Amino acid sequence: MGVLLSPSGVTKPERKDTGRDFFGWIEDLFQKFNDHTHDGSNTNKINSRGVKCETQSVLVADWTGVAPSLTVTKTLPFGMLYDEVVITPCLTTGEQTQMKVTKSSSTAYILSSIEAVDLTVKISS
Repeated sequence: MGVLLSPSGVTKPERKDTGRDFFGWIEDLFQKFNDHTHDGSNTNKINSRGVKCETQSVLVADWTGVAPSLTVTKTLPFGMLYDEVVITPCLTTGEQTQMKVTKSSSTAYILSSIEAVDLTVKISS
């Protein structure tokens, strides 16, 4: 049974697999995906030019409500669709938080059950 090597280095069976070498190929494939870096040397290079990213600040004064039901509202940047964006609330030190984010139309709602804190909100698509 022969194998084909794709441009990204992934092996695929040349024709119907009889099962004899299948698990060895799968093990090699798992190892390859585990070791890849997307730097162009061992997999295709990822180009970030198509990724749009914007940051917005949230100050303690922006929060409304009382803990454990604090909410802050952010408007999505023009041209970013709510079902195509990733919203990541981060502390001003850069650490990600586990706050709940909901999106509706052109608005994102960030919910905190602990306290009002200064945040940086990363919005990317």
